[in-house]
Amino acid sequence: MKPKLYWTLFLSLIAMGLSETQAETLSRYNPENMEYLGAFRLPHGTFGDARTVDSPGAIEVDEKNGRFFMVGNTNKSIAEFRLPDSYSKSERLEDLPMVSPPTQNFVNIISRAENGNPNDVNLITGLKLIQGKLVANAAVYYDGSGSNRDTTLIVENPDDLAGSKVTGFMRLEGTAHSAGWITELPSPYQEIFGKDLIYGYASNISINGRLSIGPTLFTGDTVDLINSKSGETIETNALIDFGMYNKLHPDLSNDSLNNDLWTELSEAYYGFIVPGSRTYFTIGNSGGHSSGIGYKITQPNGYSCGGFCAKDHRDYYNHIWLWDMNDVERSFKGEIAAHEIRPYRWEKIKVPFQERSDNAPSLIIGATTTRSGLLYIVLDQADGLQSKYSTLPIILVYDLFPDIENPAPPTRVKVE
Repeated sequence: MKPKLYWTLFLSLIAMGLSETQAETLSRYNPENMEYLGAFRLPHGTFGDARTVDSPGAIEVDEKNGRFFMVGNTNKSIAEFRLPDSYSKSERLEDLPMVSPPTQNFVNIISRAENGNPNDVNLITGLKLIQGKLVANAAVYYDGSGSNRDTTLIVENPDDLAGSKVTGFMRLEGTAHSAGWITELPSPYQEIFGKDLIYGYASNISINGRLSIGPTLFTGDTVDLINSKSGETIETNALIDFGMYNKLHPDLSNDSLNNDLWTELSEAYYGFIVPGSRTYFTIGNSGGHSSGIGYKITQPNGYSCGGFCAKDHRDYYNHIWLWDMNDVERSFKGEIAAHEIRPYRWEKIKVPFQERSDNAPSLIIGATTTRSGLLYIVLDQADGLQSKYSTLPIILVYDLFPDIENPAPPTRVKVE
């Protein structure tokens, strides 16, 4: 893919540096500018100690080496795949290119943590390649006591997943509030906040009391992370963060039927600052905004929920929440609390292949971005062609900065 004018200009601005005042004048990003490039499929099967079916969605793309890393169905294992040579915009699932079986099979990295796994951490929540190492954030899915503090592992040699040393566990200061995605903090915000990384997560797993009830933004430092030793604590700074007593929205069950922001069913799986903008872009899925939410109820289609679920089985959606970095800067300066920030824009979105007859749509469960300006989205339960017993995720690819000189057709992210 040829370099894009917008991206080239932005990298030039980074090289020159931008002042705090200039940062405040950056524009908000419009998600309707995204261009859909196509999608690709994952092979069905067991590869090593895990399967591609039921992946929890954490993914990291290595454009330079033409590969990506993804978590398998055991929630503890990572495999390496080659990126396809091309993507397809076809609306027929069978036309999408299929990636080859893994070049490195799924390997359980949690079981190989240098200082063991005394708290039974069992879910990889985020992946990031940093300085040639593969960093993994993780959590205990059901931590009833809220006592786990172990969050982070480093695969020292991702070219040898099976043989690499795995440093960890380390402990992010933000604990489960921060132990999900890891993204780069672009200039000029590195200069403003004195850090170069973002950590974030949300109430995607059980036990709300130990989670942020809304997407978070914690800042951290690459040097602190990469040089950390097993058992050490890694400094973080909460700039967007919520809790049980300061939720993003107080009516999690949507009893009022007026909550279109964040419910008991809302999940954010990735967050990043769109380069050249002042938008912190968080993406995931949500539900119960139209019908409300029940607990262990039977839905209209006869399904008996094991926990919280929408009263209408179709009342689920893919979703985005966009935040203004000017507000985040105010949080950094202590002018407002981290839980007082609200997104400036939030909407349901529609993406290709999400429709599933009369059922709830296939939902976004992971994402990652690249330095070339691409957004890769993991869409769960979208590929039912390979097995009559299970469905696989597919990967959607978007260009955040379509060629200005040759405008793209309307985006396939439909904002509602």
